[in-house]
Amino acid sequence: MPSYFVTGVSSGIGRGMVRELVRRGHRVWGIARREDHLLELQKTLGKDCFSFSVCDVEQDEQVRSTAARMEESGFRPDVVILNAGINPERLGSPFTSDGFEEVVRVNLFGAMRWVDIFMSNFRERGAGHFVAISSLAAFRGDARWIAYCASKAALTRAFEALRGRYSRDGITFTTIHLGAVDTGMGSGSSSWFRLTSEQAVYRILAAVDRRALSVTMPRLLRLILEAMRILPDAIFSRIVAGAFTDKDE
Repeated sequence: MPSYFVTGVSSGIGRGMVRELVRRGHRVWGIARREDHLLELQKTLGKDCFSFSVCDVEQDEQVRSTAARMEESGFRPDVVILNAGINPERLGSPFTSDGFEEVVRVNLFGAMRWVDIFMSNFRERGAGHFVAISSLAAFRGDARWIAYCASKAALTRAFEALRGRYSRDGITFTTIHLGAVDTGMGSGSSSWFRLTSEQAVYRILAAVDRRALSVTMPRLLRLILEAMRILPDAIFSRIVAGAFTDKDE
């Protein structure tokens, strides 16, 4: 029975994945920034099934400390799900390089740090599985989310390149391109294609189980986005903002 390491588990689909993995009998180590949420989750699931560390993926020292703690406890994950992410931008908010950098630090570097940490162990074992929770925003930038689109596109391209480099080492790199979900940062979305949290968790874990390489959820929306490539960027952004905008924008 494989063990799992999951980032961003205090709420949303991260929390949902942990609960479902434990229900299936897996042992899970999760990280997030909010200790009270982690303690609550551990109380519900039990210490034997769920271990955690309070860790901000932006902070290299905290990441290294968490990795050392797992090593000391003998926990070596078979599957690493990189779910932590932020999207603070709103339509019409001014662009700043500081804000852009913060999103990239969390969504891109906050994922790639864990690839660096677990890669050597996976190569020694000749097996391992990295899963990146990317986004449909990786396929087309729009006016709402400049940094988010860029960070998710970079994460998608990084995993494509990793698949090429380590194709003979027994390591799987799965990229999940997720649309709006009714929890976490997508809870206010009015998208016609919004998934429930349960649907998202089930589909993500199904993709992980079959060791898929690149998956889009929902697939129909990817086709629509590709068809809309004929539109100029400004028109595309106006359509997306009008049809799929967050309710609180």
